[in-house]
Amino acid sequence: MALDIRGTATKGNRECFNVLTIKLKFAQKGYKLLKRKTDALNLKLRVICREMLLAKFAVEEIMKDAFMSLAEVKFAAGNIANYTLQNVAHAHIKVKSKTDYMASVQYETFEMFESGSDTYELTGLARGGQHLAKLKKIYQRAIEFVVQLASLQSCFTFLQTAVKTNETRVKALEFVLIPKIKRALHYIGHMLEEMDREEFHRLKMVKNKKKELMGSHAIDVSEPEYEFITIFNDENDDWLLYR
Repeated sequence: MALDIRGTATKGNRECFNVLTIKLKFAQKGYKLLKRKTDALNLKLRVICREMLLAKFAVEEIMKDAFMSLAEVKFAAGNIANYTLQNVAHAHIKVKSKTDYMASVQYETFEMFESGSDTYELTGLARGGQHLAKLKKIYQRAIEFVVQLASLQSCFTFLQTAVKTNETRVKALEFVLIPKIKRALHYIGHMLEEMDREEFHRLKMVKNKKKELMGSHAIDVSEPEYEFITIFNDENDDWLLYR
């Protein structure tokens, strides 16, 4: 996510301030979601690590029993390796992969299944049949544990990669992007406050100037004094009587 904070902040207008506020809101929301996702993946990783540890101990124990059973079969029925290799036609036990999802993270798991009939169903009828049946069951269980361990290992690898990616994004949001947006908002807010103060000072100066102009051009609007002259005035009335 790229954001030219410097180029946006130098404009210093309301539009840029609103845009950065919305971006900050979405960045904080994305940070919270990624943080929750990372915590969920870390919890899943801890569970997988515990299951992997148990599966490794189980594989170790089951392989000990399998080798002991193989030694018993060799002692009772002789070496059956050549007979086993000659009769191999197709795999009786197969492994398939499937896709699972964990917190929108895709990973592959493995599952064992049986296909067709058992080719060695009649093996050991002459001698050692009981030991051979026990050997097949033990090795089948060993394969189940190995497939389970492989599935856990694959899941662990995918989830570990996803956790590292999410942690990088979370740190980028927390320590780079969100602080940069906050600094830009602080810068634009300071510029807008300065502009508001300048505008207020300008309006005040204009108002004072108007008052000064109105004071210097004030007009006296009081009523004028008029003098009414009539024939009854005493002054200068001799010329009316004796002329």
